[in-house]
Amino acid sequence: MPLTAAANPSEAPGARPAAGGIEGLAQSAAHFRLANGLEVLLEEDHRQPTVAVVVAYEIGSRDDPRGYSQLAHLVEHMTYRGSRHLKPFDATTLLERAGVHRMNGVTTLDYTAYYALVPASALPLALWIESERMAFTLERFNEQALALEQKIVRNELLMRYDAQRMFQHHAWRAIFGQDHPYSGAELPLDDLAAIELRHAQWFFQQGYRPSNARLILVGDLEPVATRALVERYFGPVVNPKAPFARRRAAPPAFASAQRVTFEDTVYREQIEMYWAAPLASSRERVAAGLVAGAFEQALRERLVDGQGALSRVAADIHDLDLGSVFSVSATLAKDGNHDGIEAAIEREIRQMWSTDWGALLPEVKQTAIVRELVLYDEPLGRALRHLQSLRSMSRPFDVARRIAEIRGVTPDDVLRLRGYFTTDRRLVARLVRVEPEALASSEGRLTVDAR
Repeated sequence: MPLTAAANPSEAPGARPAAGGIEGLAQSAAHFRLANGLEVLLEEDHRQPTVAVVVAYEIGSRDDPRGYSQLAHLVEHMTYRGSRHLKPFDATTLLERAGVHRMNGVTTLDYTAYYALVPASALPLALWIESERMAFTLERFNEQALALEQKIVRNELLMRYDAQRMFQHHAWRAIFGQDHPYSGAELPLDDLAAIELRHAQWFFQQGYRPSNARLILVGDLEPVATRALVERYFGPVVNPKAPFARRRAAPPAFASAQRVTFEDTVYREQIEMYWAAPLASSRERVAAGLVAGAFEQALRERLVDGQGALSRVAADIHDLDLGSVFSVSATLAKDGNHDGIEAAIEREIRQMWSTDWGALLPEVKQTAIVRELVLYDEPLGRALRHLQSLRSMSRPFDVARRIAEIRGVTPDDVLRLRGYFTTDRRLVARLVRVEPEALASSEGRLTVDAR
C-alpha cells in the first residue's frame, strides 16, 4: 500500500467558516477524483456546526470467497486494530474526545462504509484517521488481532442468528439461489474459523484502495481548505499493482422456490412477500418508491388499524447492485392466520392497480417529498444519499432533482409497474410458531415448495 505518511492533524489548517450558505434547496457540491483514483464529494452547508464524513469501499460480503463467509465483516473489524500511527481503537478514542456525534463501520452486501458525524473543528482529525485506515492499517494485521476479532465476530453471529435472522436468510436464499453471492452461509461459524491471516491481508489489499473508494463530506466546511486537507491526507496513498475484479451474478430470478416455511419456537409469527423491483438506476425506481409508500399506508390502515390482524407491516424496496427486491413484511397479531393474511395482502395488491392514482398521487408525492426534505436537513443522512446516488447513478444526489422527479410521476408510470407484481416472480415466506416438542432440531424446520 502507500509509502508516505501524512502529517498529524494538529499541524494542519482547520476548516474555516465561509460566508453565505444554502438557500432553499440549492446545494453547493464539488465532485472530483484524486490522481490515485479516490472519488471525492464535498458539500458545503453551514446550517449546523458539524461535518459528516463517509468513506466507502466497493467491496462487501458478496465478495467473500466461497467457504469464507464473514471475511468482509472480519476485515472491517480488523481495521480498528490500529495502524502505523494509531494504537488499537485509538481512532475511536480520539474521535470521542473531539466530540463525535455518531460513528460506525458497516459491512453490506455490496460495499463497506465507515462514517462519523463530527464537529467542524474535528474534520482534519477525522480525515487523518480515515487516511490512516486506508494507508497503514495492513501493517497492523497480525495473528493476535485476527484471533481476537474472530471471537468477537463469532459472538455477534451467535447473538444475531435467532429464528428471525434464520428465517430471513432462508427467504433470501430462495430469492437469489443457493450459489448466489447474496445468499451466503446459514450460520458461517466454520467459514469464520477457516479464515487465516493471509486471507484477511489479501482481502484488504483487494478492496481497501483509493481507486476503489469514495470519500463524501457534507456540512460546515470550506471547500478550498477541505480539498487541501483531502489532498494532503489521501493524495499520497498508492494502489496495489494487482487489479481488483468483482464477482458478477445474474439478477434475482425467483426461480428456485415459490414458498418457504420456517417453523420455530418464536413469539411472533411473520409473513413476508417478495417481488423483483426496478433497479436503483432505472427511471421506474422513483415511481416504485411511491408505490411502496402508498401500499404500506394502505396495509397499515386496513390490516393493522382496521382489522387488527397484524401488529406491524412495512413495504420497502431493497436496492442492490445485482437486482433490487420489493418486499412486504408483516408481523401477525396474536390471533392472526397465515392463509388469511396472505389472501388479504393479495387483495390489497389487486386493489392497488384499480385505485384512482390520479386522486391518490398528490398526497403520496407530498409524503415522499417531506421524507426527502427531512433527509436533506441532516448532514449524515445526506452524505449517505450521495453515496447511494454515486453508486447507482454515478452522480451526486440532488434533492431538487429528486423532488422534481417525484412531482413528475404520473398515474401511467405507476400502472406500468404492475408487471413486476406477478405470481411467477414472487416468493412467499412464512415464519410459523410451533411448540418445542414438535421440533426434532433446535435450529427450526424448513420447508421449501419448489415451482
